[in-house]
Amino acid sequence: MNQIIPIFASHYSIGRSILTCEAKRKSKENGPKSIIDLCLKYNIQNVFLSDTHFAGQLDAWKNCKEANLNLRFGIKFIVCDDYSQKNEESLRNQHKVYIWALNSKGLKDLQKLYTISWQNMYYRNRLDYNIIQKYWTENLSLWHPFFDSFLHKNTLTFSTIVPNWGTIVPIFCVENLHNDLPFCSLIKNAIGRYCQANNYDVIQTHSIYYANRESFKSYLVARCINERSSLNHPDLEMMASNSFGLDIYLKSQNVRIK
Repeated sequence: MNQIIPIFASHYSIGRSILTCEAKRKSKENGPKSIIDLCLKYNIQNVFLSDTHFAGQLDAWKNCKEANLNLRFGIKFIVCDDYSQKNEESLRNQHKVYIWALNSKGLKDLQKLYTISWQNMYYRNRLDYNIIQKYWTENLSLWHPFFDSFLHKNTLTFSTIVPNWGTIVPIFCVENLHNDLPFCSLIKNAIGRYCQANNYDVIQTHSIYYANRESFKSYLVARCINERSSLNHPDLEMMASNSFGLDIYLKSQNVRIK
């Protein structure tokens, strides 16, 4: 069986997840589900949590420690060519990366990058690769997600993004999702070609924003509220799958769902 890394997002990624970082046994039957409770229930020892905001790190760390779980914390950043440029061209070339803290020093380094990302924001906080290289340390790791990465944008749009990592060695994620979205194979093939040509590592991941497919409607409502749209017309780009739940990951690992 291939190892697949589940990457959670919490409610601190505002509008992107309906899971919480609450302490163990705090989840309610008909309320939001805690990532801590879900990981304990299904024996997921290493909790990969990547949010768009740093605010949830302390809650997640305290509650994972209490539950004897290992927290792997990261931030999902927006990256552009030059974060000092505030124009439409800079928006077109935006894509996303995961930056993970590898240890306690890495958390401080990650927090520094996060703070800098807000200093010259344009609609959203963001970075560019010159800034990332300037403040990079051996305590950090950079991964390219399957969706919204530069390869995703270059493959499915007219983008021609050419990242400059310098001495940073990136890792590329292939999402554990092959049955719903017809364009997944295009992105996967692009990642395979790129990594083979440049000798980069590829790992399998599964993004998790809700507990199961029964929770998808609640997730969609939360997304619509955040986007100021409606269920009748969500207007969410490429929102064409309900497979970003923990249950799909568990099935891929042949774990019985309780």
